[in-house]
Amino acid sequence: MPGTIKNRPAPKKYDLTIIKFNDLNHNGKHDSAEPYLSNWEFKVTGGDINKTYKTGSNGQINLRDLTEVTYTASEVMQTNWVASTNATQTAKIDGGNKTLVFGNYYRAPNTR
Repeated sequence: MPGTIKNRPAPKKYDLTIIKFNDLNHNGKHDSAEPYLSNWEFKVTGGDINKTYKTGSNGQINLRDLTEVTYTASEVMQTNWVASTNATQTAKIDGGNKTLVFGNYYRAPNTR
């Protein structure tokens, strides 16, 4: 019927969690004894987001109610810390919640 507006279902929304941990054994995987790292900055882009976030005391950033697009998270490196996982990661939000996990280990100055 002309002039009739159909109600569309609301777009589905999902969550993206970013986890940051201290990779004590440098293996690129979060092991149960390895602590989470707070106050690490991440630049997140995708959809309507172009912002820097910091991990909380639990080592996490939780972004909620995201639309179905691809998001990129890039950690801001800190002095004397080495990435043991990719420092930039992407997550395609396409029907479910996603988690990105970032590991780093501390390397004292003047060591290799």
